[in-house]
Amino acid sequence: MGTPLSEIIDLRLRQRLRAALEGSTTSNLPQSQIDAPAPAQTPARGLPKGRYSRPVVLAWFANEQVPLPVFEYKFCAERKWAFDLAWPDQKVALEVQGGLWRKRGGAHQRSGAVRDMKKFTAAAILRWRILYCQPRELCTLETVRMIRMALYSGAKP
Repeated sequence: MGTPLSEIIDLRLRQRLRAALEGSTTSNLPQSQIDAPAPAQTPARGLPKGRYSRPVVLAWFANEQVPLPVFEYKFCAERKWAFDLAWPDQKVALEVQGGLWRKRGGAHQRSGAVRDMKKFTAAAILRWRILYCQPRELCTLETVRMIRMALYSGAKP
């Protein structure tokens, strides 16, 4: 019997990630994380619930031929504000909004929401374009399309 399709897909994702990282100066991932098997996922549904790991996200973007992002990019050194994922050369950021539906939703309580408003206002003043998604939407074709539109829209930062 042949190799299961999921193993073939996983191997191809790791090969593309390795190739993408060889040309990237923004990634500090150790080889062990690149070679770690990725959890099963389908493009239509995105990451399994509770999964948001850098190797999986990088493999997904490499597979979809999206430029690799910088994780936790600090765009404002004085305030130590950081974006979840960013493409600094194009001034595009992606914020993964977890905890939206919890009773005590982390940054989405009053004080966290006020902090986020200040952070995003400062980013807008610095001419950043910020995209948003939920964790389960991170590795989906819809998010890839949204990122591509922002990166290649021709708008100058």
